[in-house]
Amino acid sequence: MRRAGFAIKLRDFEAYERDLLPDSWKGHRQAFFRAFCQHVLVLPHFFELAIYLPRVVKLATASEDFESLSQIIMRLKVICETVEKNCSLSIKAYPDGSKPDEVEMLSRWKNQLLGSVQENIFAAFPPRLSKIGKTGWQACMADYFPLIFDIAMPWPMTIGKFQQQQARLFSYDLAHQPFRFIGLPKEMIAQRGIPAKKTIATFSDSALLLQPEVVSGVTALNGWIKLANGLPHGLLFATRPFNVAEIFILAKDPFSEATYPVLKVVVLALRGFTLDEKTPRLDKKEVLRIPDGAYSDESGQ
Repeated sequence: MRRAGFAIKLRDFEAYERDLLPDSWKGHRQAFFRAFCQHVLVLPHFFELAIYLPRVVKLATASEDFESLSQIIMRLKVICETVEKNCSLSIKAYPDGSKPDEVEMLSRWKNQLLGSVQENIFAAFPPRLSKIGKTGWQACMADYFPLIFDIAMPWPMTIGKFQQQQARLFSYDLAHQPFRFIGLPKEMIAQRGIPAKKTIATFSDSALLLQPEVVSGVTALNGWIKLANGLPHGLLFATRPFNVAEIFILAKDPFSEATYPVLKVVVLALRGFTLDEKTPRLDKKEVLRIPDGAYSDESGQ
């Protein structure tokens, strides 16, 4: 019940981050981060809710709340130190009669934990920082990992390097914002987490890896979005592809007979099924017909 309640609350805050400017809900957000540090980033509760840590890190980074992000990282440092000093480490699946090296086990766990934090900072780093965001980053996060953690982990020294990493992850549909957001109208999706189109990586040998139906569908979709010369990785190997409603928004005349064949190809490539005859279409009189598959006689029976 605790995990379910926390997941619902976190989902709400992620929706606020997508739809609102960071300053408009700063108080609510920082209260949430304080509660997260005080009640979740403590032992033993941390291990119960650790699966949500990457999402909280991305939420703080995308909102340019770098002071809260630094507090989260400091709490993780305390957890690592407490585990090292006070906890006995073991692996359930380890063979009976054997004992793993605790030093190596702790080192691997710590590197995995902090590596995940760094990767999620990359994934959610804003492509365009505000003045307040730049000041907050320099004050709270610049040179952070090398100073507080005694581990050999590369840490980019400039804001531009973080933005390059974010653009790279975005191109592969692995960033905080789904790649498909780059093709949706600005009236629907805030553009804060979307990098410039010139940074999008394209794939030239897609025909060697994918079925022709997938390549042709993605090619048609890319023609609607007009991203780049070549097919973007984020469309060919999407982790969060366009849904059917969004595909209909992207199509210029989604209900016309001329668009229907192309629409079928795109839906098959992205969603894996073929549109049937029940798809709404305009008739010759420009009236939208929505077949329901059911017929009745004049008596209504």
